[in-house]
Order: sequence, then C-alpha cells, then structure tokens
Amino acid sequence: MAHRQENMKIERISLDKLNPAPYNPREADEEDLMLLKKSLEEDGYVEPMVWNERTGNLVAGHQRFKILKKMGMKEIDVSVVNIPLEREKRLNLRLNKQAGKWNFTMLADMLMDLDTGAFDMDLTGFGNNEIEGIMTWNSESIIEGLENDGFVNYLKNRSSLFMITLSFSKKHYKAFQKYCDKRGGLSQSRKELTEKILKTVLKNA
Repeated sequence: MAHRQENMKIERISLDKLNPAPYNPREADEEDLMLLKKSLEEDGYVEPMVWNERTGNLVAGHQRFKILKKMGMKEIDVSVVNIPLEREKRLNLRLNKQAGKWNFTMLADMLMDLDTGAFDMDLTGFGNNEIEGIMTWNSESIIEGLENDGFVNYLKNRSSLFMITLSFSKKHYKAFQKYCDKRGGLSQSRKELTEKILKTVLKNA
C-alpha cells in the first residue's frame, strides 16, 4: 500500500509540553550523558527531537531532553508528527535502534586525523576507552591489511591467528601520528608495519 509522503513539520514549543514516553526502552549511562552534554554545548542543538502532538509524547530524543532541561532551555525546535500510539511506539523503536555498522579502519583513521589537540576528543561522542579500543589492532585488521601483501595465504593456512596491540606514550603517539600522516593514513601504515613485523617473524622462525 502506498503512503503519501509528507513534508517535515518543525515547530518551536515549550519543553514543558514534551512528555517523555513512559515506555521508552532507550537508556544512557552517566558517561554517555556527559559526552552528549559536551556535544550540545560545543556544537549546539542541530538534530530536532521528534514529538507526537496527538499523544503529547516525545518519540525520540529523550537523553537530549534531559540535558536541555538541566541546561535551562525553555523552548526548542521539534519535528512534529500526528500518529496513533501504536505507530508512535513503532517509530520510537526505529529511531532509537542503532542501524548499520562501523568500518573500523576508516573510523580509526578519522579519529586519528581529529586528534590534533585542537579540541576535546569527547566531542566526537567517543570516550577515551572507546577510542583506545578502536585503535587496538586485532587479527581481523591484520587480515584486512594484508589482502594484497603476499602474507595472507600464509596466515590463512595457520591454525590460529594472533593479536597485535601497540601501546604508546603520549610523546611516541604523536610521533606515530606523523609517521601515519606521511604514509597516507592509518590504513596504509598498518599494512606497512604489519608486513615488516611478519617479515621479521618469518625470517627468524
């Protein structure tokens, strides 16, 4: 059945008019809320919350709502829908569901490019522990980086793979960033360094 496409309706309304949906299953811990607060303070309110004028319920944006209330906001722009409760609940799940997946190689490249000291990395929405985990090189990254390097067949014939984790002091991490920049980013540097490590391993095996 075809549905008529409607234009997005944006209205500026009082936060007191928004009722957090009592059924909302989405939660956030203190660290998530802190990161979101930093983002709102630095980048502003750039993504409208969704409000159902028929029920008065907030459909999406509950965590931003909590923070904006604490920040003293009185009015805010929202995307307005007018739908029955059952459809509202379905929309709540769809908007709150994390869709898609990360390309961790590209994500690591992007985080490294941004980590220049010019701003707080918390503003990316990733905490220190998350960034450290993303920067960890695991066996899947090794295979991905070696698809065209001649060692992939050797690795695929082994009964097990290994993990490589590189830890740097702040001083050496900055040097590593420069090393990667000169070689076109983290992906290319990973291939080059992994090849050198494996050549050394094979040579001395």
